[in-house]
Amino acid sequence: MWQLLIKNGQWSGDLWNKKKNGEIYHERLQINRVERDGDIIYVGIFSDLTEEDILGAKLNRAQKHEAIASLVAGIAHNFNNYLTAIIGRAFIGQRSATLNEAKPHLEDISAIAHQASDLIGSLMIFSHESERECQHFDFSSVSANTVRTASLGLPSGISLISEIGSDAMPVYAQQSQVEQIIFNLINNAKDAVLGQEDPQIEVALQRHKNKTECRQCPMSECAVSTEQTVTLRVSDNGHGIPEHIKERIFDPFFSTKPSGSGTGLGLSTAFKTVEQFGGTIFVNSEVGAGASFTVCLPLANQPMQPVGINPALSESSELPCRGETILIAEDDMVVLATIRNIVSEFGYNVISARNGMEAVELFSKYQDKVKLMITDVMMPIMNGDIAAIEIRNIQPTLPIIFMSGHSELDTEKGWSSAYTACLAKPVHPEILNMKITTALSSCRLEG
Repeated sequence: MWQLLIKNGQWSGDLWNKKKNGEIYHERLQINRVERDGDIIYVGIFSDLTEEDILGAKLNRAQKHEAIASLVAGIAHNFNNYLTAIIGRAFIGQRSATLNEAKPHLEDISAIAHQASDLIGSLMIFSHESERECQHFDFSSVSANTVRTASLGLPSGISLISEIGSDAMPVYAQQSQVEQIIFNLINNAKDAVLGQEDPQIEVALQRHKNKTECRQCPMSECAVSTEQTVTLRVSDNGHGIPEHIKERIFDPFFSTKPSGSGTGLGLSTAFKTVEQFGGTIFVNSEVGAGASFTVCLPLANQPMQPVGINPALSESSELPCRGETILIAEDDMVVLATIRNIVSEFGYNVISARNGMEAVELFSKYQDKVKLMITDVMMPIMNGDIAAIEIRNIQPTLPIIFMSGHSELDTEKGWSSAYTACLAKPVHPEILNMKITTALSSCRLEG
């Protein structure tokens, strides 16, 4: 403080002080250096900030309520659209005379349900509810593959220029989320250049040895903690983005696209996701001069996972079903019936329970037959994780698959063993089948 005061002749800062009655209050102190008749004196002015803090808190609450209202309205709007489409296609499918006539409508229902699942995934990321598994991978290879795939969906008149070299650029992030961000940015660029005389999209990947070398970021201070970074820039020659829109471009549910053309979560989710990976994303644009979105990630110095190989998918997933008995615990009767039917369709025998206590009782009765347990986490009477502890006391190596629509599974309870897997709701039959086959294969090998 004194160094700045001597150098600049003034200093200002916020402090906490105590009143005579012992009450702690927030105040601002401003000190100015004054020269008078050759003497230097310092004049300090104290300002009580209590009222200002109260007004600021009220404003923050109002903004929070406004944001929540916008979020709820956006979710309701999108889900009502999804439900309308599902109900309509189910109605038409029920009136179809043959399975072949109904099949297209069933496929549409499945696709719409996946879209709804993606929306929930985006919301979970934005709210920090979803903890994504990160790994080291080559950002260069992933970007090149993703751009190549994205180019297949562009109209023939749009030119896509890729400036991605072959040099390895290791980053620590969640590969599928990075791929989705690149897809979204290219898709947004495509929408921006539609109608242009010579529509063009450029994707460039660049490695920076230090922050001085990277001068693209418009922020006053770099948000990336590491000195070495890698940037992916997606540029277009569209109409550009007005300043008042740029200020809101990363807000959730903010979209300039026509109604029904997007959720308004793409850029806000991308911003939150990149931030969780220790990076940042920013936009440079002027009206009439196109736009450029840049993703900046910390460069890592660790072994990389080979691109395109998901460790979970490389496990034994081709072993045929042998008709094992599986115990399923789920309190929602619709979900229970659905999971039971799916597992039965795979060729397994099923025993079902409506809560954790019933699952423990059934396992005690049929422990010689049950080879795997699939359980929801949050249930009445007894939660699935508590039931798992009781059952593991009986059979310590019983494979258990936890299902959850939240992130409430406590990983510190020892569920990271080789006999445990987790499955996020909504449950996709193909992934459920893979989890079951992988879990049972270890038991078969031991047996």
